[in-house]
Amino acid sequence: MRGVILRETGKPVEVTGELSLRRPGPGEVRVRLRAAGVCHSDLSMCEGRLPARLPLVPGHEGAGEVVELGPGVSGPPVGTHVILSWIPPCGSCALCLGGQPNLCVSVPRRRPP
Repeated sequence: MRGVILRETGKPVEVTGELSLRRPGPGEVRVRLRAAGVCHSDLSMCEGRLPARLPLVPGHEGAGEVVELGPGVSGPPVGTHVILSWIPPCGSCALCLGGQPNLCVSVPRRRPP
């Protein structure tokens, strides 16, 4: 699989065709990314201002399609278009209920898997 990888903090990222993924584990899904964003958190990890486990593939915010479900996962079904977010919306505040979950500031303390 092709992707961008950071092997050493403070060094440039590199494009490689040697990435591989394990199968999804319990409570996980595999998403085929169609778009990904590199945000300030990613940049901070690449520059060493936030701790990061290396090697690192930046771009945790994105959009794509569910392609595989791990054990114990009943949904979303394969083929569902999804977004990936650093912090999930709460689903119950006025912004979420008003159709603007991207503006949610009510981060739940605990979310079900």
